[in-house]
Amino acid sequence: MGRTSFYRNFETKEDILTAHIRRLFHEWSGEWKENPELPLDQTIYNVFSHFEANRDFYSLLSERGLVYLLKDIILELCGFRPEQEVVAAYSSAYVAFFLYGWIEVWFRRGMKETAEELAGYLKKGAAT
Repeated sequence: MGRTSFYRNFETKEDILTAHIRRLFHEWSGEWKENPELPLDQTIYNVFSHFEANRDFYSLLSERGLVYLLKDIILELCGFRPEQEVVAAYSSAYVAFFLYGWIEVWFRRGMKETAEELAGYLKKGAAT
């Protein structure tokens, strides 16, 4: 790709990172979209397995204070669209920000827990 083409497609460095994140999410999110009835603990496991598989990239994103780039992608993944009916819009936003919050805290904690452990914490919390 030539320099001119590059700058025509990306205005900022963050645009480049966002395009890369979208590509990474696209690689695994098809399973989630095909099976929307997965239990929440399995969904959490799938999401965090994705981050574990790409740990180096996401660790660097976190270290540079760029975790916020995930927010809009997670909103889209959870089905949020501004034109949705009120309940659907807020429900999808609720799920998206729940995931975003867990992801951000996990990054800040150094990604110590495994995807399996995180899914288990959710399951334990739901049981109490």
